[in-house]
Amino acid sequence: MRILFSSHSFSPNIGGIETVSEILAAEFSRAGHEVRLVTQTEADDQTPRPYAVIRRPGLCNLLRQVRWCEVFFQNNISLQVTWPLVFFSKPLVITTQAWLPRDPWGWLKRQVMRFADRRVYISEAVARHISLPGPVIPNPIRDDIFRTRDEVPRDREVLFLRALAESKGARQATIVGSGPEEPRLKQLAHDLGLGDRVVFAGARKGDVLAREMNRHRILVVPSVWEEPFGVVAVEGIACGCYVVASDGGGLPEAVGPCGTIFPRGDAPALAALLDLFGAHSPGIPPAIRALHLERFRQSKVAASYLELFARLA
Repeated sequence: MRILFSSHSFSPNIGGIETVSEILAAEFSRAGHEVRLVTQTEADDQTPRPYAVIRRPGLCNLLRQVRWCEVFFQNNISLQVTWPLVFFSKPLVITTQAWLPRDPWGWLKRQVMRFADRRVYISEAVARHISLPGPVIPNPIRDDIFRTRDEVPRDREVLFLRALAESKGARQATIVGSGPEEPRLKQLAHDLGLGDRVVFAGARKGDVLAREMNRHRILVVPSVWEEPFGVVAVEGIACGCYVVASDGGGLPEAVGPCGTIFPRGDAPALAALLDLFGAHSPGIPPAIRALHLERFRQSKVAASYLELFARLA
């Protein structure tokens, strides 16, 4: 099958959509399909891939790619590359990765989505937001990277992503991430007298992040923004963490039976949970963890898409 894959942003840019596009394009190719990926990201990381990456295609080149394909797959809608379908009748599949704004631009995207042959959503929360028929196929994780590591000692208690919450029950906490809030958080840790109990680890990704997750018993995802999906929670579960996450958007679906949810923005509720758990996370039976993670295996997610493509092509 000839699959034209659209990812508006792509490597070397870093983000959730970019990562998902890398995973799926590679899996489609590994399954024996011919894949060409078009992107508006101009910078080329020179990474060898089993599929062609076409960066910022001109009008004629984009027309050629759409004419070539048997299925046109957009990993998040991109009006910039949809217009050739006016000239070529090709099956269009659009996966919605984010909330659409309630403005003229978001309205236009919704109208284009009505004409897609299939609409896919990464979570039930996003499906409810769009309110157009379509299946839910969750985003995949790199299960070859995010997995338990027997050689890594699980000798730390709490791993925080994106925010700092006070918890008397945690003897040590690690904060992963960087950005403009980092100096304020460091000063807050100093003012609270946490000192050596809080470690600022900076930005982490890939294998380094997976090993960091393996060192901790509890992963906290205290997003105050409603996450459309929450892939970091799934990555933490795959690394053996018990997840404590806020209840916005798709995060509760990502956590499933492998963690506890607290009201978004409720710092006292989060602190109370961490006090309750102390240094020991609740045990999750391995069979339950494995069953939950099965939904997010990269080969399984790719197979779900390929089955959908095959019916259309």
